[in-house]
Amino acid sequence: MYGLNHISVGLRDRLVYGFSCFGKDLVYGLVSCIIFLYCIQVLNISITFLGILYLSHHVLGAILCPFFGTLVDHTKSRIGKYKPYIIIGAIINSIAIVGFCLIDQFPYDFRYFYLSVIYIIWSCSYFLIDVPSWATLSIFNTNVATRDSMAAIPSMSNVLGSQILAIGVLPVLSGASDFLNIQDISYVFICLISAVILICSQAAYVFLLKTSSLDQNHLPSHFIPPSLSTENKDTAATNYQSDLNMGKADNLYNSYMMEHTNYNQAQNARDFYDQISTNANEGLNVTNNHSSFAKVLNVNLLKINPFKQVKRMSRIIFSNDQLLVLFSCSILLNTMAGLIFGALINSFLDQQLLEHSNLYFIIIAAALIQCAFMATFESFARHTPRSWILNGSVVVAMVTFIMSCITTANNSLFYALIACCMFIGSGCIGLCRVAVSSMTIDTVDYGEFKFNLRTDGLIFAVRSMAKHLGVLIAFFFYGGAISLGTHFNAAENIVPTISLNWAITTVVLLGCSAIIIFSMYYKLNGAFYRNILNNLQYLRQNQRADSSNDNNDVQHFMLRYCLDESTMIIKLQARNLDDLIKALVQKLAKVNAITSELDYMQDLKARLALGPCGIAEGIALPHAKSSSVRRATVVVATLDEPLDLGALDGRKCDLVFLLASPDDGETHLNLLGRLSLLLNEQGFADKLRTSGSPTELFERLIQCEKHIVK
Repeated sequence: MYGLNHISVGLRDRLVYGFSCFGKDLVYGLVSCIIFLYCIQVLNISITFLGILYLSHHVLGAILCPFFGTLVDHTKSRIGKYKPYIIIGAIINSIAIVGFCLIDQFPYDFRYFYLSVIYIIWSCSYFLIDVPSWATLSIFNTNVATRDSMAAIPSMSNVLGSQILAIGVLPVLSGASDFLNIQDISYVFICLISAVILICSQAAYVFLLKTSSLDQNHLPSHFIPPSLSTENKDTAATNYQSDLNMGKADNLYNSYMMEHTNYNQAQNARDFYDQISTNANEGLNVTNNHSSFAKVLNVNLLKINPFKQVKRMSRIIFSNDQLLVLFSCSILLNTMAGLIFGALINSFLDQQLLEHSNLYFIIIAAALIQCAFMATFESFARHTPRSWILNGSVVVAMVTFIMSCITTANNSLFYALIACCMFIGSGCIGLCRVAVSSMTIDTVDYGEFKFNLRTDGLIFAVRSMAKHLGVLIAFFFYGGAISLGTHFNAAENIVPTISLNWAITTVVLLGCSAIIIFSMYYKLNGAFYRNILNNLQYLRQNQRADSSNDNNDVQHFMLRYCLDESTMIIKLQARNLDDLIKALVQKLAKVNAITSELDYMQDLKARLALGPCGIAEGIALPHAKSSSVRRATVVVATLDEPLDLGALDGRKCDLVFLLASPDDGETHLNLLGRLSLLLNEQGFADKLRTSGSPTELFERLIQCEKHIVK
């Protein structure tokens, strides 16, 4: 849920982006349906062979999309990192489409080889367009409302461009040739029209679509600072000490913090990007030659090491826990949707119901209603949490599928019941798809927030990979080849089928599994995620301001990016310091802020051995720098019973801040300095002590820092 005040994307950009997505997906539908149908009816190409080609498209998608996404993330050009691949992909794809026109020019036996080559080229070039097209969603705006409305555009385009076209040729597949006769249409004309549509739609994207500065691939550098030279580190330490002496943070807390910081200027910065690769461009080296291709993409493809890229991609993907949750749910939901559609269509074909125009037009109307539901997703999300929308839509889709399966054709209300179930079920599936797309953008921001690394190309490629895997699984049970083989009197069935009862059982298991996984592990909702977005937006604005400011001494460091609602503890029961530290470190492990609970515990105990963590006025500040820390994180706890933690004023402590920082020599100073400003605020500690819940404690911390910043 969110408010109404947000910056929206202009109507022109929405139309241009929608047109580019529609053109891409329309061509996909034409190639997948009309051209395949031509190969069957006119060229007598084996149905099994075409089914294998269709499967190969999705296998290639599952394999190649992550590589294309990584390529996009490492690309820099004057026109951004997406548009060069849109241009290259559109040109190659158009050439491949025209190449389909030449199939009948070759001998029959050679047509199989030629069609395989052309189709693989077409598929690869389609992925080259598809990945950056979807990744574009992540750069329009950081506002949740805007991304929810924008996420509906490519989803609607996919239904209008590919699914409705596929549904439109179902009568042909079932033998009702009165609807459409492919031999009456010029095949060359279809190919040329497809190429023109693709070129025009992608040209609109390249020349008319305005994108943000994130499209220029400026890797963020506002969280864990990059390595500083010894001279710069000395200057930073001097400036910080100077600020203390000037009275900016001049009480007991600051003296204690500076005394116990142990600032080590010889330490090198180490962030998540360094953990992935010792060189920012390792395995995908940026070239400095002056070839025209290098000037456009600034990437040397000849120096790419695929093995290092696989290792790097795996680390990025498996370290983003929220991406893994969404990836798992997406596979389950795409498989579920494929099984629902396949089971219903297969059932209708077996009962020869598609020969009746009533059911055919119900299917068409259901696809259009799905688009309508997608368009209203932002309105739903404005008043209802997206998690509720996703889980509720999955449940309703399962229920309507079951009702559709148990409705018999003998019932006088058959068409009315089928229409009702398909309209509601299709709409809910549409809401699920938009929700997944919108939350994929969330994982992009989460990755940047957590690792100081923005990989929107790779993350959206993972989303595409999940879709391809889901389609492959669904095709195994209900593939188009079965329908084609049955209704063209060909005894070639390359995939098995399952009974309708087993389909219902499988759909329910898939849907329930997706709901359980999402509800238990997805956390990019509520105050925590709003904090991520607000902080990213704030830091990007100040980063741009700093880049145009001649005063390089200006430093921006926000405490709020170190806070997590999951690391807030109310009325913690701890008998001694060991119990306290153990509970706090467990919270760090829970939010994946540390690589090893044991390693950080050792570093923290070593730090505590140098002096007590109690400060004064009932506040304790245990803290430690450690190489096991992934990102700077603060755990805040109020104690049920105060503990004697060696405070300078002798008072027992009931408010504890655990500071975990990377061992980079600078983040720890910034974190301590920012926290000291909060502790100086009159009544700040008492507000935290009286918090009634972790959410309230989290919100009060955020509000206090906002007050200080203003």
